[in-house]
Amino acid sequence: MSSEITSAMDLASKFATVGAFVFTGTTFAIIYRRTRKSEQYDIADKISRAFTEIENKIIELPNCKENEERAHFIQYLNIWEWFALMVNNGELNEKSIIEHFKPLLIKQYEKIFTKYPDLKKDEHDFEQLQIRYKIWKCTNNP
Repeated sequence: MSSEITSAMDLASKFATVGAFVFTGTTFAIIYRRTRKSEQYDIADKISRAFTEIENKIIELPNCKENEERAHFIQYLNIWEWFALMVNNGELNEKSIIEHFKPLLIKQYEKIFTKYPDLKKDEHDFEQLQIRYKIWKCTNNP
């Protein structure tokens, strides 16, 4: 009888151990997903702030020289390049963030490169941005 109790206790302890591992793994996965999502929103917020800052610089210079305006647009495109790199590498993949920035990227890409077509002559300049634009432009049209 005592060996049966020992076997039952042994089995119960094994179940408890497995249950603890499952609980720990599940908890870790949930916390990781939440933290990852929070980090993505933080990155998106920083990118948004950078856009606002450079847009304000562009607005503040209504009578600026063409080369000054061009320099500000290059800074603006550099922010878009960073954003596109983050998306293309999978660092930013939160659907709501992507859907927020997608129409803005398409619109600004077309607007800026229409005004300054020479900026995209070198295929390596703004390479990540060009890749992301082509992907989103294709998926944006039915």
